[in-house]
Amino acid sequence: MSARPLYLNPSEAVVVSCDAGVALRVRGADSPSRRIPLAQLSRVVTNHHTRWDSQALLACMTHGIPVSFVDRHGKPIGWCFGQRRRETTLDHLLRAALDCPEWDRYYPSWLDNQRRAAAAQALILCGERASGEHLRSARCTRDVLCNAHTRKHGLAAGDTVTALAHLAAQESAAALSHAVAQSELLAWHRPGLNLIDDIGGIVCVYAHVAVHHARRLPAPEMLEKWAIKLYQADAELWAPRIGAIIGSFERFLREHWL
Repeated sequence: MSARPLYLNPSEAVVVSCDAGVALRVRGADSPSRRIPLAQLSRVVTNHHTRWDSQALLACMTHGIPVSFVDRHGKPIGWCFGQRRRETTLDHLLRAALDCPEWDRYYPSWLDNQRRAAAAQALILCGERASGEHLRSARCTRDVLCNAHTRKHGLAAGDTVTALAHLAAQESAAALSHAVAQSELLAWHRPGLNLIDDIGGIVCVYAHVAVHHARRLPAPEMLEKWAIKLYQADAELWAPRIGAIIGSFERFLREHWL
């Protein structure tokens, strides 16, 4: 979502505090506590009776969020301005997202949609019908595609797909490291979360497309060299796929945390 103003002009006593330096916590005597991430705020308009914790006010100033104090008629009586807000980088967006409790609500849905979209495209490019049954799980998609490779090439293709997928995963990790300077955000910033594996896993499904359209499959002893040669030959296809997925991830972050 886009950054929005926050209006605090309550009839009841309200206290504004700081939540871990990344959000405001608004508490009223007769209403539930609210948590508003700073990354989602463009400005704050507050009644001068509202009680502000100094750390909350400093956090707004640090994040470039102006705070306007108004009287009971809405007339401004003073302002607090901090440093000018800089253009939000992918690192800033990602850190704000990972530190937000709503990450666990939005990210799994985005990831599942991306996995399904990539799997559906791979199935179609390999001449298979992208049915709901085929997309039920990554294992189901892989089984359908590997059977298609076997029918076309007359050989089991699991090892060739894995070899190409490893190369794609490495390229995806390198692209992510260029997009996100703070590498600690990419893996284990939250328990059980590895963005390198998640995004790399989406890219890897396209290894099936490369294998399916290869002229022939290699002998086992030539597998590694064959995979590198095929990957390099299709570099103009791999780069846009990796870029599109990373671009989709950035749009996802901007939609929810900018």
